[in-house]
Amino acid sequence: MRKIRSVYKAINGLKVEESYSAYCDNFFEIKANSSDVFDWMWDSFRFGYLQGLKAAKAGVTKRRKVNER
Repeated sequence: MRKIRSVYKAINGLKVEESYSAYCDNFFEIKANSSDVFDWMWDSFRFGYLQGLKAAKAGVTKRRKVNER
């Protein structure tokens, strides 16, 4: 996998569907259950990864339904 040179260049202009976005409450919960700032960052990343998996699964399901028609 290619190394990302700039995080902000990678995410600039990225549109996230409402059902996959994160809310402040999500991050407050993660922070409350993290032992330090690095744990907080890692758990936030993992939460985002799970949201991405959810989006990918929904995309596969949607494509299957379209192909079944």
